[in-house]
Amino acid sequence: MHKADSWIDGEWRASKSGSYAESVNPADGRPLEYFADANRDDAKVAISTARRSFEASTWAQSPRLRAKTILDFADRLDARAPEISELLTLEHGKPILQSRMEVALSAAELRFYAGLARNVFGRVMEIEPDNYSMLTSEPMGVAGIIVPWNAPIILLIRSLAPAMAAGCTSVVKAAPQTALANAAVFAALSEVDDLPAGVVNMFAETGNEGAKELVSSTDVDVISYTGSTEVGKQIMRAGADNMKRMNLELGGSAPCLIFPDADLEKAVPSLIFAGLFISGQQCVAAQDRIRRGKKATCAKQIGHRPGRRQVGQGRLLRCTPLPCQH
Repeated sequence: MHKADSWIDGEWRASKSGSYAESVNPADGRPLEYFADANRDDAKVAISTARRSFEASTWAQSPRLRAKTILDFADRLDARAPEISELLTLEHGKPILQSRMEVALSAAELRFYAGLARNVFGRVMEIEPDNYSMLTSEPMGVAGIIVPWNAPIILLIRSLAPAMAAGCTSVVKAAPQTALANAAVFAALSEVDDLPAGVVNMFAETGNEGAKELVSSTDVDVISYTGSTEVGKQIMRAGADNMKRMNLELGGSAPCLIFPDADLEKAVPSLIFAGLFISGQQCVAAQDRIRRGKKATCAKQIGHRPGRRQVGQGRLLRCTPLPCQH
């Protein structure tokens, strides 16, 4: 088996402890490969590297470089799209079409932020005769990015791309459930020649000590976290002492209402898609199905329509009928 290491200071590294964990195919439990299982010590190295790169390099003062780097990253991601999509389906279990779409959207997101990198403007106002007020935009510093496993590529890029465009350096705590797909994305980034070493760093861990270090470290200026509401509360409490700035995308609720006069031939497929997209693992997945009337018919159609779906490595599996709550 191959090993997927952490990417720190522009190079692939084993964890400080030398520990590796197994990546597993959720469709059949088969082990795929190993990845470096990082801990707090690895996070500290990544953070100090990002801090040094922010303060010592010209990354924050070079919008043209940032734009070119992000565009090159998008091109490299496109070139590796088949490999990354396959790894994502193998590790996550989502249909290959959704994996391909996620990678394609990620490349598009990178190109969007590449355009913004060269359009970070300030503002000057004459507040009274011969007195002027000037407002400028500056990068925050080091960004800590904690990524979930349900859409690990697009949710990584959604936080990393704006951080790069703004001139921040970053430390990414990637999801261990999709460690191989994550490593393939960073392999694409590692091929970008103009990216200064240490601007972007990544590790994965089966525990949470590295993530805790990101939140508590005074060398990390801003946290971007996507995950559960409960963990989001813990992150807010942990970062309160040093007034760390945060961007938290937490859990959601997405009830669906089907009324007595609804056309079930149109409503039920939409409900199934809303519940099963990304294998149902998203904050806006249809979790509650609230109906009035046509209960038996709705329950029957929801139970049988997804009866045979292609998942994982193209296996045909019988799906358990979905519950139809009311």
